[in-house]
Amino acid sequence: FVNQTGMTQAAAATLASLVIVGLTLALAGLSPGWAALAGVALHVSAIALAVFFAAYCTRRLGGITGDTIGASIELTETLSCFITLLVWKFLV
Repeated sequence: FVNQTGMTQAAAATLASLVIVGLTLALAGLSPGWAALAGVALHVSAIALAVFFAAYCTRRLGGITGDTIGASIELTETLSCFITLLVWKFLV
């Protein structure tokens, strides 16, 4: 499944997610500018973590497995929750 996903699918999913997160943050009380900035920060940090973790797993394990994909999801969710907490504490 991982090998079947290309940049087109990744870009479409990221764009859809950016719109959903930006609208959710705006509806929750952030100004549109801050909502867009927070949404981009959430996505850039999650993508960076996933890419670095995949490179780490490839170097250490020789590839990516279902377990490493699951671990990547949990790590990015934790990072996203932390960033959301910071945004809520300092911007709302």
